[in-house]
Amino acid sequence: MTRLKSDGDGLLSALTEPGTESTELDCLKEEDQVWLYQKVGPRLGVAYGLHEHSCRPISEDRVLDTDGSEGWIRESWVWIIAG
Repeated sequence: MTRLKSDGDGLLSALTEPGTESTELDCLKEEDQVWLYQKVGPRLGVAYGLHEHSCRPISEDRVLDTDGSEGWIRESWVWIIAG
């Protein structure tokens, strides 16, 4: 994540779903890495809290195969560095 408010709490909410009725699951910090798996409107479905994760092309749905969590964040706070 990038460009989080330096004068704010510096955290980004990971939400339960991409819609407006979602609730907060976790708070992510700017240095946290996320892996993208879906885009719905301005929100990205992400996996986070992983030690390592496969970045191979996705040809079918797959289960998150390591310890970690999934949630939704705003696309505007993500800086894509690979892909």
